[in-house]
Amino acid sequence: MRKNHWSKLVMTYAARYLAYYTPELAASDMFVIMETSIQRDSKVKQSATKEFLIKVIESINDIDPAFADKVGKEYTNMALELLVKSEKKIKK
Repeated sequence: MRKNHWSKLVMTYAARYLAYYTPELAASDMFVIMETSIQRDSKVKQSATKEFLIKVIESINDIDPAFADKVGKEYTNMALELLVKSEKKIKK
């Protein structure tokens, strides 16, 4: 994808999250996007998805740092919950 198209898409996602989502919903949506990429995409596409989501959160941070911080914390909690759940399955 060309850079200018990616920038527009990043800003569209950032604006959508800021306008219509709570931090929890934004984090959940981002988490689903990344987890779907991990399950279905090549490593190259996974990396592109990760970079895209980083750009989205950076754009949100430029506009509303408190919202971005809440999204980051919620996303981290989701990742930790998934890790704990995975470890419990491995121990069984």
